[in-house]
Amino acid sequence: MRVIASRLGSFVAAAAIAGLALAPGTPAPAAGAPAPSWPQPRYDAAGTGYNPQETQLGVHTVGKLVTRATTALGRPYSAAPPVVADGMVFVTSYFSNGGQPGEIEAFPETCGAPHGLSCPPVWKAFVSTDDSMGVTVADGKVFANTIAVNYRKETDHQKLWVFSVHCASGGATCSPLWTTTMPGYTDADEAPTVAGGMLYVPHGAIGHAFLDAFPVACSTGCQPTWRGQLVSGADASATVADGYVYVADYDSNLYAFKIGCASHDRVCSPAWAGNVGEGGPRGAAAADGLVFIGSQNGNLYAFKARGCGGARTCLPVWTDHTRTGANILAEPAVADGLVYITDYADGFLYAFPERCATASCTPVWKAFLAPKELSSPAVANGVVYVATGSGPPRVFLPIQSHGHLPARDGPSPRGEAAGSLTAGIDAFSATCATGGATCSPLWQGSGGSYYSPSGPVVAGGELWGTGGPHNGPADLYAFGLPVP
Repeated sequence: MRVIASRLGSFVAAAAIAGLALAPGTPAPAAGAPAPSWPQPRYDAAGTGYNPQETQLGVHTVGKLVTRATTALGRPYSAAPPVVADGMVFVTSYFSNGGQPGEIEAFPETCGAPHGLSCPPVWKAFVSTDDSMGVTVADGKVFANTIAVNYRKETDHQKLWVFSVHCASGGATCSPLWTTTMPGYTDADEAPTVAGGMLYVPHGAIGHAFLDAFPVACSTGCQPTWRGQLVSGADASATVADGYVYVADYDSNLYAFKIGCASHDRVCSPAWAGNVGEGGPRGAAAADGLVFIGSQNGNLYAFKARGCGGARTCLPVWTDHTRTGANILAEPAVADGLVYITDYADGFLYAFPERCATASCTPVWKAFLAPKELSSPAVANGVVYVATGSGPPRVFLPIQSHGHLPARDGPSPRGEAAGSLTAGIDAFSATCATGGATCSPLWQGSGGSYYSPSGPVVAGGELWGTGGPHNGPADLYAFGLPVP
């Protein structure tokens, strides 16, 4: 483990003595309350990016967050959100040039406690050559989807791996409970989505692309129960809600398949589709009878989750173009009546109302982050978190209450005297402004130079993320409330 004090100066040096356990003086979960959990990359199968169980970090406490510690991962790169479940934090890392196994590592949720102690993994597992898109935890199992590349034959295939959550201890290497291979060239390395006893994974590429639905209770070599026909393949995990599975296809459409639409490995067509413009969309988020999805054309779209009265092609209920030249490469988050989306091209986080009175929607508020490498937002207890990658200089700024840092309308170098860093995590109040005004953050934190940061996750009063510089190594970052 490498404590961040050397990077962030005396303020974080004091924080380095803090472990990752619940800090004294921090409200403990009520008896019978659910254990801290963020079990899928976007929290739930609906892809909301919203943890409704979080009570410790909120608008009045997030300004006190400190960087507690980091621990190096087993591979140079990691771009997937950590997953928190069953008392552990699961992280993936990989080699960008392929040819070597990717790695899954399981760390204790109390990693580093109580005084910045070393934090070796409880167990690790080696998977196919690419595991850049994370894992999902459900029913005591860890599910991973990987691409296995054979450079000599210039072919690859997709493979599912399933491990027990508690498959080993003492840093031992685990073997999978079961695996299954999906043959044929593929671009789909997204984390699986688990819902209702089923495992949903996009598979394949142009001319041979599907949504595959496997039973969670499966065994090595098992085949999908049913398949959904795609066109060009997917670049995000499936979303499950309202009796449908939604997949964003590279052909610029969002496809909705009725759950269980076929059996015995048969292929079904989408129940409905919605076009979202050029370049292809990323993943969707579903909430309150609507499905939200961004596109590389810079638009955010809202569709009725159950389609449009039996028609095969549906128009959006509303849409918005964030700014000229916009480019949305991240999934939205949905919480408490607002939809949050980051724009890769202009560097802003936007908050839109779930339900707009007109077909063209305007943001409730916005906030400037940094151009390029913006993560998907995460929301918990009235706070919105976004990680940023390569961009203008940044610095760790502990802010005790909202409004101490001026709002930004664009890039502006700050903090040179304090030792600038190139990336970090920003936290905003979910109700920081109205009328399209620009917000300032409640808190900013950084653990180093991120190249491609993961989306942050929040559970049990802790904030987690992964990332690293252009040439590695990848790190797991943990933020928490200080120990008095």
